Amino acid sequence: SVIGKYFEICIFTASPNQFSAIVSDVTEKELMERALYAEKEQLMVTLNSIGDGVIATDNDGNVSILNGVAEQITGWQQEDALGRHIDEVLRQATVQKGLALSAVQAALATGNVTKQSEYTAINAKDGRKRVISGNAAPIRGSDGATMGAVLVLRDVTEQRAREERILYLSYHDMLTGLYNRAYFEEEIRRLDTPRQLPLVVLMGDVNNLKLVNDVFGHQNGDELLKTISQVLKDSCRTEDIISRWGGDEFTILLPKTDSLEAAAICERIRRKCAEYHVDGGVSMQPSISLGYSVKSSADTDINTIIRTAETYMYNNKLLGSKDINAVFIESLMQSLYEEGSDNSGHVRRVVGMCSAIAREMGLSEKDIEGLRTAATLHDIGKVIIDKKILVKPSELTQDEWEEIKRHPGIGYRIARSTPELMGVSGLILNHHERWDGKGYPNGIKGENIPLESRIMAVVDAYDAMTQGRPYKPAMTIEYAIQEINKNVGTQFDPEVVNAFICVIGTYDESLTGMTFA
Repeated sequence: SVIGKYFEICIFTASPNQFSAIVSDVTEKELMERALYAEKEQLMVTLNSIGDGVIATDNDGNVSILNGVAEQITGWQQEDALGRHIDEVLRQATVQKGLALSAVQAALATGNVTKQSEYTAINAKDGRKRVISGNAAPIRGSDGATMGAVLVLRDVTEQRAREERILYLSYHDMLTGLYNRAYFEEEIRRLDTPRQLPLVVLMGDVNNLKLVNDVFGHQNGDELLKTISQVLKDSCRTEDIISRWGGDEFTILLPKTDSLEAAAICERIRRKCAEYHVDGGVSMQPSISLGYSVKSSADTDINTIIRTAETYMYNNKLLGSKDINAVFIESLMQSLYEEGSDNSGHVRRVVGMCSAIAREMGLSEKDIEGLRTAATLHDIGKVIIDKKILVKPSELTQDEWEEIKRHPGIGYRIARSTPELMGVSGLILNHHERWDGKGYPNGIKGENIPLESRIMAVVDAYDAMTQGRPYKPAMTIEYAIQEINKNVGTQFDPEVVNAFICVIGTYDESLTGMTFA
């Protein structure tokens, strides 16, 4: 060969001693093939190095090139995809069937770059869903005629998910999943038309949420809000728009609803509340105060309707506060009774004996009634104590005792937050204080302890001894009285013990009762 030249030689043999040869200069052909190979290799390296997926097709939409990113998006390897129709490689690729092929066809038909909106691609190999966007452009030959198309794809699955999450959060309350106030305000503008009349705005305020947050913790408060949200969803119609207005308030828009229907929905919400219990470590019955107003005329300002509904809601909350508090306290007591121990019997006996001792000591009927209420609720703080501790069959550890010793303070905060019970909250707080100052929670002593609390201390201890505990068998009445006498002047007030001794022999449990008010 000559340097820089390429030849093709064909040799012909005529006889063993003769041959002929044809020598052709193929330098130009070889250089063109090498250049073509280099160009093709450069194209594939470029296609595989970019961040977008590239699929090229012929005029019939059959795949001729699939780069590495397109392989990742579709799940197809290039050798498997070659010659297959693009709709097969992007099987069920779109919400609108055949959108990928339509992009290719549009590029082929118009000779222009075709931009497509986002569409969902289902990977034909493993079923993963992908959201992709991209452009299609025609491929032209040297004569300008189209010979195929190229589809450039971008995987925007995570971006779309983030956008949808942001959009969801902009209109929804994170805790309850209901619509938020911003969405409510948009919807009320949309629905404030004559076609939607009569339009009801219903407002609700969750009862005792502050108490639950302060006493039982915000986790239980969150559970109360979620339970109320479920009650509202279960009570309303699909076309009704329920939103969390903020804090403990909810709003509901009821299009094409008259006053009778609105009243029926309110009643349904109240009934549903009675069927539910909050599930968050403390069992309690949810409750919500409601008020609504009806827009019947297009001339009425919708803001006036909202203010009227809010006024009715607060009026109903104020008027029903005593009943609301009583139901809430009773639900807590009921939760305590359901723990499997003799809590209801214990309360009944403590109330009865405390009343008898108070009368023996000459307390007024008003003070006796306060003592009966405090005795009824003296253990209400135990609703927050771990149930395993309350029914533990073996001796309690020091940490478990410390947990038990929290219950007077919890009971105090519960009573303190209820106007009807504020007067007896201190009696509940101090019923485990000792005459010698070694009690809990505050270590006060002697007559600094309210008399009613000193009475409860004696009766509570006596009932615990004679009824037993999961970890300790019951004592006889005689032995329990001996133990009470043994602790006169240290644990117990001597005067209260004297009155206790006087009445214990004639005490008749059948004459006692309980009250929650």
